[in-house]
Parts: sequence; C-alpha cells; structure tokens
Amino acid sequence: MVRKDPRVEYDRQEVLALVGSAWREPVNARYLGRFNPRYEVPGRNEDGSDPNHPSSAEDTGPLAIAPPPDSPPETSTARQILKVIGYIVFGIFLLLIWLVVWISKPYGQRLGHRSWRQGEPPIVGKVTGGPNCFALPFADTARANPGRLWLAWSPSWLALVSSTGQSHVLWHCRGNARPALDQRNGRLVWADGSVVSF
Repeated sequence: MVRKDPRVEYDRQEVLALVGSAWREPVNARYLGRFNPRYEVPGRNEDGSDPNHPSSAEDTGPLAIAPPPDSPPETSTARQILKVIGYIVFGIFLLLIWLVVWISKPYGQRLGHRSWRQGEPPIVGKVTGGPNCFALPFADTARANPGRLWLAWSPSWLALVSSTGQSHVLWHCRGNARPALDQRNGRLVWADGSVVSF
C-alpha cells in the first residue's frame, strides 16, 4: 500500500480553496508537479525557446566575460606535496560529514526514496499546434515556473496554479477561450486544435 504524502493533500485543499473562493463554482484540481513540455510548434525549439533569439548564456558579444588568464605553473615540489595533502584531508573531512548525514537519515531515504517535496522528476509533456497557437501561453507559463504546479478547473474556468510558497494563480481562462479538458488522456485541447498533453 502506497502512503500518500499529507503535504500533497494539504496543497490540494489550499488550491481548491483559492480557486473556489474566486470562481464560486464546484472545483477540482490535479497535481502536475514540475511540468516541462516538449514543443512541436513551428517557430519554437523543442525546449520552447525561440530559435531567433539566443539565450544570454550563449552571448558572445562585447559584454561577454572573458575567461581568466592562465596562472603560471607551480615550481615548488614541497608546495605541490602540501597541496595534495590538503586535498586528501579535506576529502576525508567531507566524507565524514556525508557519513554522519547518511546515518542520521531515516532508512527509506537512505535507499533513495525521495518525497515529492525533495524534487521529483519533471513531467515531460508535449505541446502541438501552429505558430502562435492558443496553447502557447499555458505551456510557456508552466515552463517558466518550475515548482509544484496544479491544474484547477470548474465548469467554466481553468487555471494553472503554483503551490510553491503561498498558492497563487499563474494562468487562467474561461468561457470560449477555455480548452477542453480530456482527463482520460491527460490533455488540454484548444479551439484552434492545439494540444498540451501531460
């Protein structure tokens, strides 16, 4: 029997209270966790980034930071021996700290069992549609907000809610702009045919 994490149910109740008080309709919610969709949309890379706008990590312009110059080689043998001894002592110290932490953890955590709060793997979904499709704002918002994400819905509303810190709505829509929720297949289908699958 799998034990439910009480924090998940607490967050679910918090999300339901948040959207229920705002929408004044019967509401439901599904935990998505970290949602990292793969994009199959013209004009987008697979990770959702725009191929025409490179990220700042790839910047090699005049403001890019130059690597530090190479330092001159050490010539003293005694200094090199002391450096190696220092590394060994430091390594033993880190090993002892790791051992104390490992022994102090409960048995289940030592075996690698991680709870959802300690960083579960992301859900790798898929976004399909044409350029500037209706699904992009939802998917872009989910991709830009790593954390504990929830999908909340009512008869006329649908929202993406974060329960990281205090629960708050990241994205929402209602009426004709609201996508159809296909719970059986885990996907949202917009009027223009674009789809986000979980």
